[in-house]
Amino acid sequence: GLAAHYWHREKNLVSALALAAILILLVNPLVLFDVGFQFSFLATWGLIYLYPALDERLKDWPAWRALILLPLGAQLGVVPLIAFNYNQVTLLSLLSNVLLTGILGGIVLIGYLAFPLVFIFPLVAESLFLGAGVLVSLITELVRFMSGVPGSVINVASPPVWVLTLYYILAVGWVEGWLQKYKDGVWPVLKTQPAHRIVLALLLIAGAITSYAWVGRDDLKVVFLDVGQGDC
Repeated sequence: GLAAHYWHREKNLVSALALAAILILLVNPLVLFDVGFQFSFLATWGLIYLYPALDERLKDWPAWRALILLPLGAQLGVVPLIAFNYNQVTLLSLLSNVLLTGILGGIVLIGYLAFPLVFIFPLVAESLFLGAGVLVSLITELVRFMSGVPGSVINVASPPVWVLTLYYILAVGWVEGWLQKYKDGVWPVLKTQPAHRIVLALLLIAGAITSYAWVGRDDLKVVFLDVGQGDC
């Protein structure tokens, strides 16, 4: 994104995200099976790919629709993986995101402001960090409260890998308009931009590799989830 801005080129966030993923996979291809990698990229993909489509189709909604659609885009990007890895679907996750996103954004901004002050005005920085700590405690209590609401979580069986693959193909198809009727003598899928066809190809390849990796695997696995700044 920064390079496109510097060279006055049109920004394509989906292509930038795909390039970032490819560079990481070139260093270590096995990171494809890392749950933290999958969650990070699919959540970001939901924000920059699904959210704009949702916003465009619901543009008649009031301006505050972004408060709902933005976390919804991220949620739609990762909900199949949550079901696959944790056998749970949280019904209050969207409401939680709406309530907590603003607080989390405030914590990040306070951190950015406080960090340079550590070297100039340590006492001011310490006060800011204490304020951020209070907000973190508030988030922790809110999450604990909402997770305790009866019926907020549904236990589900892990969906097959082919179902996950089909879900993401249909999500891309919905955004690109592939589900429209046959018209002008060609299916809409054949009119998509090259960058989007590349993304679809990567999704299909990843799905095929993942399907192959999990076929016949009955051995015990212990997975350590590391999502960086994510609130585990």
